[in-house]
Amino acid sequence: GLTTVNCSGIKAVGIGSWDDCSLKFVNGRYAFNFHVQESLVLGSVEGRSCIDITDCKFDVNSNASKCVGFGSIYGDTEISLTHIFVRSDMDGYYLCGIGSLEGHSSKFFVTKSSISFDLKGRQTIGIGLLNGGDSEIVINNASVDFTLKGDDASAFGTLDQNGALQALNSRVRASVDNDVDSFLGFAAEKTTVNACDIGFEHNGEGFSVGDIMRMLHKGPPPQGHP
Repeated sequence: GLTTVNCSGIKAVGIGSWDDCSLKFVNGRYAFNFHVQESLVLGSVEGRSCIDITDCKFDVNSNASKCVGFGSIYGDTEISLTHIFVRSDMDGYYLCGIGSLEGHSSKFFVTKSSISFDLKGRQTIGIGLLNGGDSEIVINNASVDFTLKGDDASAFGTLDQNGALQALNSRVRASVDNDVDSFLGFAAEKTTVNACDIGFEHNGEGFSVGDIMRMLHKGPPPQGHP
């Protein structure tokens, strides 16, 4: 069946805890609708969150000044997604799709899944950390699609471009409209992309996987890519 969570008010947590928490979801359908000032869909508000999700579908709609989809608002987080479908629309000021707004460590692994986020805010991060820190992202045999709009917005990693990305056999799409020069928050020495369908767009300009590899000073693109 379908589990629906509707929240309104000042602060709201969909499923999770204010402190440290460990969440495991298997074979479920969930819909979240938020109209609050500060919200968290899944995870921990102030503590560390560990989230493991398998064979689930999530539909998230949020209108909140400060919001995190999966992870933690103020703490660190570790998230694993397998065989899941996520569609999310988020509007506000400070937004993070998957990861943490003010934590210092975020680890994310996704495989055999389809994830789509649309975020519109002042400062936004798709997957990773809104502030600086250690952000590790592994995308394996999955489809990941992020659309972000904001004064300072980045698709993956951290806003200070210190994230780590490993993508293998995946479709990765990101469209970012912002007021800064950067739109990808990972470091060159921490980036590995193999056998992926990559499509990035920044303020209306498209970038192929070859462009991205050259931007990251990684040399020519992998064989078979332009």
